[in-house]
Amino acid sequence: MEKIKILVVEDQVLQARDLVSALQNMNYEVVGEARDSRHSIRLLDELRPDLALIDIRLAQGNSGIDVAEWIKQEHPIPFIFITASEEMAIFEKAKKTMPYGYLIKPYTREDLYRTIELALLNFSTDRGQNGLNNSEREYIFLKDGRSYRKLRIHEILWIEADGNYKKFYGLDRKLIANPRLSMEEIEQILPAQSFIRIHKSFLVNMNKITRLESDQIWIEDFALPIGRNYQDNIQKLMNRG
Repeated sequence: MEKIKILVVEDQVLQARDLVSALQNMNYEVVGEARDSRHSIRLLDELRPDLALIDIRLAQGNSGIDVAEWIKQEHPIPFIFITASEEMAIFEKAKKTMPYGYLIKPYTREDLYRTIELALLNFSTDRGQNGLNNSEREYIFLKDGRSYRKLRIHEILWIEADGNYKKFYGLDRKLIANPRLSMEEIEQILPAQSFIRIHKSFLVNMNKITRLESDQIWIEDFALPIGRNYQDNIQKLMNRG
């Protein structure tokens, strides 16, 4: 599990400082700050953040919209526009880049928290319509307390449904995700070539299976039951070799 890395693109120094402080208090890692589009693109390329907060109007060079367009082409991550402008022309141009949220100045810390939460949730459940196919997905964002963390897909061992909550078992720890995602939604998000449903309550990483039996599969020292209605999935797994 990793902290989520955020790049702040804001040309107003005091506002940038307040924003960075708020993000750090929310347990996010601010990996860089940029004041103009050229610098922000260089930092995006070098630092590979997980999320960008971008002021639409920048004092020097191109606008934040140009930064967003670069992100869409070169480094698909969620980004949120920050703006004090309500001009319709700017909004319409910004909308075409398909941001994951907007913050209108002046905004509160609760506005910031909720906008980031929604952006990360929507990015994790985005099924390709915003530039990322499931087969290309390397990680998802999951809520951990008051903030989100990044979980790399290849590190997931299995997911278990426990009532309304979903338990993600990874290489280093167990994370209990919020109940917004159903098992069916999780199954659609994760790459089908790597994950298989073996039970109404279990979705497993096929690459982590160490032993396969008629009524259960093993991942390391853990046995997970095979549901009666999922035998066809297991047969496909056996035929796969």
